[in-house]
Amino acid sequence: MEQWMPAQVLGRLRRLPRSQWYAFFGVWVAGLFAHGYMLANKLPNHDDIHSMFGKGAIYESGRWGLPIIGKLDGSYSMPWMLGLFTLFLLAVTAMLMVDILQIRSPLFGALTGGTLAVFPTLASFFSYMFTSDAYAVSVLLTVLAAWLCCRKRRGWMLLAVVCLAASLSIYQAFFGFAASLLVYRLYAASIREEADAKKLLIDGIWQAGTLAAGMAAYLLANQRVLAWRGATMTGYMHLDQMGQIHPSLIPGQLRDAYRMFFLCWQTDGLGMAVNQPLRVLLRLCVLLLTLLVLWGILRQFLRRKPWEGALALLLAGMFPVAVNLIYLMNPAKVHTLMIYPMCMLPVSLAARCDAWCGEPLPKGRAALVRVAGSWAAVACVALLILRYGMLDNKAYLLMQLSHNQRLSYWTTVVTQIKSTPGYTPETPVALIDDVNTDPTVTENYTFAEMDALVGVGVPISVFSNEPFLSRYLGFSPPFVHEGDLTEAQNAALQQMPDYPADGSIQLVDGVVLVRFCG
Repeated sequence: MEQWMPAQVLGRLRRLPRSQWYAFFGVWVAGLFAHGYMLANKLPNHDDIHSMFGKGAIYESGRWGLPIIGKLDGSYSMPWMLGLFTLFLLAVTAMLMVDILQIRSPLFGALTGGTLAVFPTLASFFSYMFTSDAYAVSVLLTVLAAWLCCRKRRGWMLLAVVCLAASLSIYQAFFGFAASLLVYRLYAASIREEADAKKLLIDGIWQAGTLAAGMAAYLLANQRVLAWRGATMTGYMHLDQMGQIHPSLIPGQLRDAYRMFFLCWQTDGLGMAVNQPLRVLLRLCVLLLTLLVLWGILRQFLRRKPWEGALALLLAGMFPVAVNLIYLMNPAKVHTLMIYPMCMLPVSLAARCDAWCGEPLPKGRAALVRVAGSWAAVACVALLILRYGMLDNKAYLLMQLSHNQRLSYWTTVVTQIKSTPGYTPETPVALIDDVNTDPTVTENYTFAEMDALVGVGVPISVFSNEPFLSRYLGFSPPFVHEGDLTEAQNAALQQMPDYPADGSIQLVDGVVLVRFCG
């Protein structure tokens, strides 16, 4: 046990491969480039305004692990602290991924870390700042589960089950990380010259059983927690159907999973391919990865190892589904937060290229193909990191404009409310149809796809207007909602114009009515 004493731990860290340390620092360099502005400012989206001092929906969403994280970080939406903590967790995650993927080159290790740090999901993480660190813990736990499975010790697989259940209790969408990492690891082993199909198949069965056990453990624990809290799962995003299998939906879900992987450049609504350079780079990633994967399979058949080649082919076919398991887990709309495992596309390209470059250099044209192909892969992944970093910064610019605009707009509204004849500090206020956007307000952006990235689609009026007015403008009167209005107040509303027209703010039966665009 003395090797785990404090003095020895530093020595063990120093002995870690350089590729893992480059992955660690790759997250920090790329992460601060892409998200530094967000970490140094407070740019809330609609949910962050509402949940600034909490972790959002918990038990009814099956996320009973969130309160545990909240006890560690204080459940305050603090960008600098939570942002740095999130990057640190992802840096450790990147080190584990490099080990699982058996990446040996420091360059490809750095590219792995950089990809993990700038993928569009991270901008979504930080726009929901109040849970960003919890999401990062969930990612780390699911990758740690895959790492434990690769140790091939039954006791460690039991610990992997615990990690998977804990990850799912925080956020359910990152399960695809564990599945895709394990499928890739088996594929990489199956295309080696010394591969043994029977042994790999047994390993795969054990790993699949571990994943299934982790999901089953979470679902069982979730039932117990719901019964303990007297809660029921919400129907939002079909969370109440979690764990249910709908055979009729499976063909369509599989199609969506493959489509997301091979045609990801068409998914601009999820923030992955919002401009032409990103679409080109994603196409190249898919093309280069497909060629490298097929070459590995073909070589096994050329070596007269048909069983190993067939197994590699099967695993290659499973990989896109493993990456996009969320499409099978969630029959509702998929959000940018849920597609984080899609970063495995450029990461697996870096891993395959690393293995390819690690082989003895051939002669003649084959050497030229190796050199050209490897540089193409490096350039593709590196440029993708750069472009995603630029996209993240653009998203934060839009958030800044949106927030400034909201502050200015509602300052005027509050001033007009307080100027209403007969108004007193005790007068209730009713904001009618306040979740609709004011058509008189000029939008500072034309990038509709950014809404999925950071939630800037409704810059002026959102469902969290009341906490916004209280926390940012110091205006917290008694609020009355539309369903509680009297007949006289409803009749007056029918005659009132939309804000900001004259007469859109009136005091009726002791309540200030503010009529927005209905």
